[in-house]
Amino acid sequence: MRPDLDEQADPTLREILRRLVAAYQPQRVYLFGSRARGQSGPDSDYPGALPKPDLDEAERAMELAQRLTRAVISRLPQGAVPPSLA
Repeated sequence: MRPDLDEQADPTLREILRRLVAAYQPQRVYLFGSRARGQSGPDSDYPGALPKPDLDEAERAMELAQRLTRAVISRLPQGAVPPSLA
């Protein structure tokens, strides 16, 4: 973050970031436009973006986790796994 974009010096930016983090837990928040360039005025808005996670990657990870779980469960002694997990 650029020093002149310190959210501590801008209470509106601080509140926007607080709400975004509380709602979405983003890894990053990008600020664009005149605010990002340090050229904002009293009527400037706060254009920004939150990167969307790669859902394909998340789906592949979930599928792998499910396969691993099934593989482990299949090797446990019969009756060791509750029916809801079998």
